Amino acid sequence: MPAKHFPILDALTSGDMPTVGSLISKIPDLQDVFQETVFDTIKGEIKTLALRENNSILRNHDKIKSLTFARVIDEWRQKAPTFLKSLEAAVANPAYQFNKYKKGEALIPGIVTAGCKLLNLYSKDLNAFQDFNSYILWKGGCKKSAFSRLNATYDCLSYQSTLSLADKLGNDWDKDLVAMQELVTTETSHELGVTSEHTDDQRVH
Repeated sequence: MPAKHFPILDALTSGDMPTVGSLISKIPDLQDVFQETVFDTIKGEIKTLALRENNSILRNHDKIKSLTFARVIDEWRQKAPTFLKSLEAAVANPAYQFNKYKKGEALIPGIVTAGCKLLNLYSKDLNAFQDFNSYILWKGGCKKSAFSRLNATYDCLSYQSTLSLADKLGNDWDKDLVAMQELVTTETSHELGVTSEHTDDQRVH
């Protein structure tokens, strides 16, 4: 072993795995190997999550009435932990470590939204989140042109698909949406510095 690698051996001997990882990751050829290993892990998790037999909460439209950010996060923690950690790492801005509205649970709506859009890109069947958004937008009076734009960014269904969904769910289904809507409203209100009442009155046009 070259002398430059002795620190790695010392760290291995002492059981200092963080140092081992840090030292090895600095070896140019091994950086790519480590990255590909992580990427393969994420790909495997997403592939497993998308399997029909796994009955993901994002696939099971029978449970859409009980869809919440917390339930999606819990599923990812169990079935796609590396995928979830990559999303959490992407938003871990040290500048916001003392801002309670920019860390921890306050980030969950944004993390879930980003993750669900990526998963829908991977599999069109993982679209319960888009169903959920579509119904909320439709009930809020969102225009057809807005649906067209938001559908292109994987935020919701097309306008026609939304009408079919609304017909299937029924006009009173939104009574079951209170939990998730209140969470979104609360986080948005804190972020914008406005009251929940003002946010509730806003509509997408």
